[in-house]
Amino acid sequence: MANSTQYAKIVAKQADGTHYQNVLIPSEHSGTVRVAYATYTFASAAEGTVVNLFNIPKNARLISGTLVHDDLGTSVELDIGYAAHTNAAGSAVALDADKFLDGTDVSSAGKVSFLGSVALGFGAIIDTDDEGFVMTATTVDADGTNTTSGTITVIVEYVVN
Repeated sequence: MANSTQYAKIVAKQADGTHYQNVLIPSEHSGTVRVAYATYTFASAAEGTVVNLFNIPKNARLISGTLVHDDLGTSVELDIGYAAHTNAAGSAVALDADKFLDGTDVSSAGKVSFLGSVALGFGAIIDTDDEGFVMTATTVDADGTNTTSGTITVIVEYVVN
């Protein structure tokens, strides 16, 4: 039988006879799920318009994301990512406009889940300084001739202490 990484930590503490109740960090066991929620209405926004959605705090573990959107225009796509920030070691982290959702078609109303894989951020623990980072939405116009109009709602669930 195999153990998860987290359960193996508990078993190791049990084996050496030490107290193991608090060996896991809150985002691994008994943490608090929080929700970040933002709405924004575009009004003839140009390609590359960046919307600051909300702040995700330091040490949060991302668990799910949802984008609900109107028909935002012909050939329009949307990226979800983060703004430039500083990591816990004090190093600059460049913006990544499409880290969590890359080029999703928003030319008809719909609902899209994101953070759907480890590569796209699921389970990531936010490594930032005390400020956390700002999650962003960026418009992408596939043919460069359209504007974006309509409303988006973005919801992200994350775990903290």
